[in-house]
Amino acid sequence: MSRYRVGFAMYNGKGFATHNMNLYKYAQRDPEIDMVWTTIGAGELPERYQQLPRLVGTQLALLDEAAPLLKQWDDLDAIVVEDAPRLFALMTLRKMVFDRHQRGPLLILYQDYAPLRDANLLGWYGYHTSRSSLPGRLSYAAQCWVAQHADRCILFSNWAREMMVHECGVADERAFVIKPGSDLELWHYQPRVRSDNNRPHILFVGGDFQRKGGDLLLTIFREQFAHQAELDLVTKQIDTDDLPPSVHLYTDINANDPRLRQLYAQADLFVLPTRADFSSLAAIEAMAVGLPVIISKVGGTTEIVRDGETGFLITSDDVEGLRSSLGHLLTDAALRQRMGAAGRATVEQEFNSAANVTELLTLIKEACNAGATA
Repeated sequence: MSRYRVGFAMYNGKGFATHNMNLYKYAQRDPEIDMVWTTIGAGELPERYQQLPRLVGTQLALLDEAAPLLKQWDDLDAIVVEDAPRLFALMTLRKMVFDRHQRGPLLILYQDYAPLRDANLLGWYGYHTSRSSLPGRLSYAAQCWVAQHADRCILFSNWAREMMVHECGVADERAFVIKPGSDLELWHYQPRVRSDNNRPHILFVGGDFQRKGGDLLLTIFREQFAHQAELDLVTKQIDTDDLPPSVHLYTDINANDPRLRQLYAQADLFVLPTRADFSSLAAIEAMAVGLPVIISKVGGTTEIVRDGETGFLITSDDVEGLRSSLGHLLTDAALRQRMGAAGRATVEQEFNSAANVTELLTLIKEACNAGATA
């Protein structure tokens, strides 16, 4: 049996924790994979680097976090870098300079997005430099250079892959889509049965309350639905304490927390009117437990929810679209059941972590085999 020694540098930011836990869990079960695992980014900058220019300090901190992989560089068959283009660029340069006469590990870029030109999306993620400015053009060109020099680019959606190939210039044969997934050993399908006396529960899960559209949902709920439903908000950021009795706020729940699964279990529909997203694991988890989903058409979300079948797709900041979709689902339990069952079937077929991690590892093994014979 062949064995593959693979390094994983996994981004530790919001939205990735559950995905990474799922990947680690199922990759451990593959007898052909020896993992070297480290998490990177999203933490506080170490004190020893805080007096340096932020860009320099951040790069040095990344190298510290990636040290377990760098120390074993010559023994690794491949390194998977998730959502850290600067670290990937440093690894690429190392390989180009020091591994010219030997193969070195394959470098695999793994992320939910391609380099962006969309100023609106960039702004919501904290990047306010215009792509038309010189710094913006240089940043975009650098990200495309990183992607072009990856041995493989693995994206979460066809939306991201299309941009990676047609806008960034990545070779078609090196760009792949492997969708994120839900751990179906934890997230069980639960058909909803409510008596007429039980008010339906709406669930919102999003750390960044405004970017995820929580403010819009809360406003519409206050105006029209507070008398007929309950709203559970799971978030880290919210600017108001003045909530009606039918709104329940949870700010201390983390990924795969049993309390989170309980909130999904008691919910009747999931709503995420997000203004900026590349994908949505929260929506996938909602579908896994049998919830219909209302979500905005941004990034790769249109590849998760099928409009009219597993939920409703709305335009970002579309007040009337959100109001109408909520009204339909809150007043039609049979529709919720049909959409929830269809959503679960979609997750089983397309967003099953166990199957998708196997697909990812198979792609990595095939790339290693191809590289070994090149």
